[in-house]
Amino acid sequence: MDFIKDVTKKVASTAKVAVKKSSDLVEITKLNINIGAEKDKISKIYTQIGKTVYDSFEKGEEVPANFKDLCERVLNIKENIKKMERQILQLKNIKICPSCGAELETDVAFCSRCGAKQEMPCKRLIEDVQNCRDSQNIEAGSEDDQADKNVAEEDEASNVAEEEEASNVAEEEEANLPAEEEK
Repeated sequence: MDFIKDVTKKVASTAKVAVKKSSDLVEITKLNINIGAEKDKISKIYTQIGKTVYDSFEKGEEVPANFKDLCERVLNIKENIKKMERQILQLKNIKICPSCGAELETDVAFCSRCGAKQEMPCKRLIEDVQNCRDSQNIEAGSEDDQADKNVAEEDEASNVAEEEEASNVAEEEEANLPAEEEK
């Protein structure tokens, strides 16, 4: 009987040790999770510090030389991102409304969200005219046609620029009309 009592005591003792170790393991895991959360808070604060320094750089305020180099690198990366975003818009045949930021097709005259008049893509018109003339000149194939083409392209570009300037003047006059009527 003593043998059974000894085995029972050893099993009970081992079970108590196992329970203690498992509760310690759970506590260690909780502490490790809390340490990770605290480290994340520190990383976010570091990011805020860096953002504050960069904001100062963007405002033209003086920043230490070692930060200035990093800020310039960030500025270059931002410029690259803007270029790539413009390329995406061109590939999608989309432009951004300068008034409200809505995405619009490049050939629309007015924004569907805010109603603002949109700048028309005159460059695209010039390219279309040039492509049309190129195909006509290939068929004709003479040097005189090439000279005529160059003169016509210059005239077309000049006409488009004049039309755009006249449109801008008209828009300015329309914008000034309500202000004059109030007087």
